[in-house]
This record gives sequence, C-alpha cells and structure tokens, in this order.
Amino acid sequence: MASTLGATSNAEEACRSEGTETVAMYLHGNVAKALAEGLAATIKAQPKDPPIFLSRWLLGFVDERQKQLKGRVPQVQRERLLSQAFVKSSRADLMKQQGERTLQGHLKRAQRDTLGLRASDTEAIEAFRAVEWVDEETIGNLLDCLKKSVGATGIYMAKYEEQTAFKDGSTNPVLRYIATDKSHTHMLGQCLREEEGITWDLFQDDESDKDAEELMKPSRGDGEDEEGEPLAEEQEEKRWTSTDTPEAEAENALKHKSVFVEEVLDNPRIYYFGLTRPGSYIAVSVEFNDVANAESVTALSKWLKDKREGEEKISFSGEKVEETSGTASSAESTDGDLNDEEEALAKESSSLGPVELHSTPAKYILCADSLGQEAAFTQSAFQCVQTFAKEIGKAFVRTQREAVERQAYERLNTSELQDEEEYFSELQQRCSVRSQELLEQLQAEALRQLDEEEAEEAAHSEMLRQEKQRWRQKKSEKKGHLEGQEGYKDNAEREERVDSESLSSGKDDEEDDETNEETSVTPPLSRQCALEAAAAQAALRAFNEEVLNQYKHRLSFRQRYIADSPGLVSAAAACALLLGHEASALKEHSKDENSQWSWNHLRRLLTPAFAEAMLKFDPSSEQFRGTLVLSQPPAYQLLLSAVYI
Repeated sequence: MASTLGATSNAEEACRSEGTETVAMYLHGNVAKALAEGLAATIKAQPKDPPIFLSRWLLGFVDERQKQLKGRVPQVQRERLLSQAFVKSSRADLMKQQGERTLQGHLKRAQRDTLGLRASDTEAIEAFRAVEWVDEETIGNLLDCLKKSVGATGIYMAKYEEQTAFKDGSTNPVLRYIATDKSHTHMLGQCLREEEGITWDLFQDDESDKDAEELMKPSRGDGEDEEGEPLAEEQEEKRWTSTDTPEAEAENALKHKSVFVEEVLDNPRIYYFGLTRPGSYIAVSVEFNDVANAESVTALSKWLKDKREGEEKISFSGEKVEETSGTASSAESTDGDLNDEEEALAKESSSLGPVELHSTPAKYILCADSLGQEAAFTQSAFQCVQTFAKEIGKAFVRTQREAVERQAYERLNTSELQDEEEYFSELQQRCSVRSQELLEQLQAEALRQLDEEEAEEAAHSEMLRQEKQRWRQKKSEKKGHLEGQEGYKDNAEREERVDSESLSSGKDDEEDDETNEETSVTPPLSRQCALEAAAAQAALRAFNEEVLNQYKHRLSFRQRYIADSPGLVSAAAACALLLGHEASALKEHSKDENSQWSWNHLRRLLTPAFAEAMLKFDPSSEQFRGTLVLSQPPAYQLLLSAVYI
C-alpha cells in the first residue's frame, strides 16, 4: 500500500513538473519574444502613458500575427481537411450537441425579457422594491447581483457632492463612491474629481452632448449603432405618489443618461483607480429631487392639517344643512345662506393647492466595468445596467416620499403625539424637582468638604509657623550660652553663617511652597469649580433616575429615517462620542475630519441598549478624569429634548 501511494505521488509530481515545463516552453516561445519587442518599442517611443502604449502595441502585434496566419494557405487547407474528416466521422455527435446548444439558447432567451433581465434579476429587483429605506448596504447587495448577471469585473455607485475646502472655503464638485460590490470595497470613499474622467460627461448640458459623444466613441460593437456612436439615453418617469398626497408631486421626474465604452484603451479620458487593463465600461446617471429633510416633513404635515380642517368644516356644514332641512319655516330663509357657506368652504378647500416640499437636486451614477476580461459587454448587459440604475432611482424616490409622509402623519396624529409630549413633560417636571433636591444636597456637601480642606490647610500652616518659631528660639538660646566660653567664637561664627544660610534657604523654600500653593489652588476658583461640578452631577443623576430610566424602553429611532431637527443629530453624536464610538464611523465620509454627522449611522445606535449604556456612563471615571465638567444638561438630555423641538 505504501509503495502504491509513493508511486502515485511520484506520478503526480512528474505530471506537475511536466506541466510547468510545458507552460514555461509556451511562454518562452510565444510570449517572451512579443513582450520583449513591445517593451523595446515602448522604451524607444518614450510615451506619456507607457502601459496604454504597450497594451495598444500588443493588440497591434496580435492583429498582425493573425493576418500572417491567415495568409498561410497550406496550413488552412490542412485544417480544412482535418475538419471535414472530423465532421464526417462524428456527424451524429455534432448534430446532437448542436441541438442541445440550440435548446439552451432558447431557454436563456426565454429567461430574459426586453430589458435584458433574467429571472434571477427580476427576483432581486422585486426584493429591492420592498425595502423601507435605501442605504449603502441595500445598494451593495443589489450590486452583487448585477455583477453576477452581466459578468462584470466591478460594479460601483457614486454620488455627486460639493466638498468645501477647509482653507479658503471654496466648493469643489466630486463624485464620491458610496456603494460597491464585495470585490471593490477599496473604492468606498474614493472621489473622482471634475474633469478627471469621461463619467462627468453625463452631467453636461444638452448643448455639449454632441461634443461629448465624439469623445465617447468606442471602437466597435454591440453597444453602438452602425456609425460607431455611443448609446445615450434621456427619459423621464413619473415619481411615485400616494393617494393622500397631491398629484402635482409626481411631476418631479427621474432623469437618466448613459454612456458605453466598449474598449477603454481606445479612450484616453478613462480614469483608472488601479492598474490599466483592457475592457469595457458602462455608466448610467440617475437624477431626481431629494425631499428627505425636516422641512419637507413640516410642510407636508401642515398641508395635511389644513386639508383635514377644511374637510371637517365642510362635513360640519353638511350636518347643519341636514338639521335645518327638516324645519319648513326656516328652510326658505336659511337654505340659501347655508348653501353659499358650503360652497365657500368647498372652494376654499379646493384652492388649497399642492404641497411644496423642500427639495435639493440629487445625482448618482451606476458604473460597471469588465477590466481584464477578453469579452466586451453585450447589448443585453448594457440594458441590464440601465434597468438596475432606474430601479435604484425609483427606490430612492419612493422610500423618501414614504418616510416624509409617515413622519408627517405621525405629527398630524395629535392624540398620540400629545400623550407622548405630556408623558415626557411629566418626566421633565419630576426631573427638575429631583435635580433641585440633589443640587442643594451635593452643593452643601461640596462646600462642607471645601471648608474642611481649608481648615486643615490653615491648621497645617499654623503648625509649621510655630515649629519654625521654636526652632529659631532654640538657636538663639544656644548662641547666648556659648558666647562666654573661649574657643567657641570662631565656631559660633561658622555656625551662625550656616544657620543663616539654612534659614534663608528654608525661607526661600517656604516662599516657593506658598507661591506654588497660591498658583495651583486659588480658593475662589476652587469653590466655583466645586459648585459647578455639583450642579452637573445633580442634573446627571436626576435625569438618569427620573427620565432616562423610565424612557429607555421607548428609545428607538431605527425607523425614523429623517432627522426632525439639527439638534437631534448633534446631540446623538455627542452621546455616541461620550460612550466611546469612533467619530469617523459616525460621519458621512469616514476619511474626512470636516465631514458632517451621518443621521443614517446615528439612528441605528439609538436603541434601548444605547440608553442602558448611557445610564452606566460615569464622568468621574479614569477616562474622563481631569476634564472640566460644566453645569450643562447631559448630552442625552438634549437628545430626548430635541425630539419635541
């Protein structure tokens, strides 16, 4: 058995070594010469972009080599004879294989619809349509599906932003990559600056589209028309609107433009974040009006409130008409007035007009590339990327509108909101009473402790003064006793000099100690700090006991996709930082120190577990020792208070 295994392993090693030698011989005979000639041509030409020059030289070498092979007639005839012999000997097998391939082709075409989608793509899009909010994670999952569908090397999505320079305050437009497939996460946070790539042509005006098309011409193929011009598309789709909101809101359209470059090496405007490689590139823009903000929630809530009040007035007027219609004597005199009043109310309600939501332009670009692959993107792949981009845009619009509408109705539902405000107001009143009690108690304790420390310091100073006085008296008595004795005069002078030096040194040390004590601890400042620390500690303990401990089970902002106020965002960020969260993980751009706080990241932290962590927060711990605690309310007190501002 051992010999058999040894023979098998030896055979495998022999096959492996033989395969390695074969590959080495193939590379030496077919690749080494061509690569050496290409490198020599590159060195001789000294181009601005050596990788692109070498790639194009190798492509030309391959084309020339193929032409030479086609000119070899005997070789072609020999291959034709071999092919004919093979066809005659295995015609039945070929017919069978051809039938199987035809059947598989029909099945694949049946799975695809007119938009270039397969059955799996349709399922992924249907699942994406059901999400409540579109964020980077949900987009990333969809991009993984798109990458598998079109056979791309990488799929990534960028967002148009205007970054403010820290020095001069100027704004610079950039495309920041916010979502990628799993193999391109290194691109997250990267920025493509204006005029750095062909992708920026998607944001040009219609007047400059013709010039952009000339620059976007691919070399050949499936993604072009007969004249070799790139495919570009602009279309509008109505926005999603609910039945409870005015139809005028649906006029905000989704806009799309597309660009397809079949061979990126033929286009000098392609920007690479990594190695320069041949392949195709597709980019589809998605533009719409972003309404996910607190101003839109307030505007829609006010509009719904006015609409409801108008409907209630009309309903009340109709009830009055029914009540007075049964009285014959007053019907003739009041019927006309009531009808006029009802018509006036109906006219007032109809003249309310559509709600105007606060919106800002939002621009995204979905990109796909096949860098490093031999085959270029097909027309079906191009249509598939376009379809996915449109679905992402529609999901953005739908989820934003639903979030605005849901939070507006929450504000409109006065009964629940009023109960919540009353409950929170009651907790705050109890907190104020408890805070005052703790404030008096802690400040009295702090003052008592401060008085004790000052008394101990005064007693210690008095003791040092008395000891110094006794020491001087003892020295003077000793000096008077030795003055009448012979032989001690010189010694007395020496001792006097030593004593005077020691006394002056001791005096200097005492003065230095007193100076250091005066500079390090000033009684008025020390007393002020003690009172402020007691006030802050009282506010913290009272809020924890009376508010946060009662409210912690209701602390949940996961479904609140739009921040109600800027104060809510800043207070949530302050709490997260106090609890040890990294600032970079809470910002819109993790690599930018001046970036704004991300409410999308913060809202996921605000849970009952977060409240438990805030209850355990101790500002006197080692982590916060030495920091100045001012008499301000705790950060999470501002957090809960900001909900009702």
